[in-house]
Amino acid sequence: MLSPFKSVVWNIRGASRKDSLRYLNKICKTNKIRLLVLLEPLSDTPQLEVVRRLLGFDSALGALNNKVWVFWYNDMTLNFKELAEQLLHMHVTFSSGCSIQFSAVYARCTRVGRRDLWAAMGALTGEVVGPWLLAWDFNVISSREERAGGSPAIE
Repeated sequence: MLSPFKSVVWNIRGASRKDSLRYLNKICKTNKIRLLVLLEPLSDTPQLEVVRRLLGFDSALGALNNKVWVFWYNDMTLNFKELAEQLLHMHVTFSSGCSIQFSAVYARCTRVGRRDLWAAMGALTGEVVGPWLLAWDFNVISSREERAGGSPAIE
């Protein structure tokens, strides 16, 4: 049986800002978060270690060209695989021996740019056995009205 564990996935857009760190620290400590995944941290790679120490995690990894940060405690083992430059797949094994599969997606902004992602996800479905958690930022909008600011939407 899978042991319960708490995780947070957040598209944070600025992980090393003081207000973000204060809020993250409160969330992680109050809820005893064991695995934290930050999408779009918008911080330089050296900040990863600073954030890890401030939040109190044992380990950290920056992946997908620094678009995904993962933090965890050493009571679990994570094996990572980057696919299609947009998908970070992790096999998480807990000290109890139970495990889950976890995928974090930070997708490109165009349909054409996401083709390799869809192919990689399709291939992954044949490999995953057991529980699979998928978290994403697909960088898509459902309609032009949904878009606010920035450059024009790409079809």
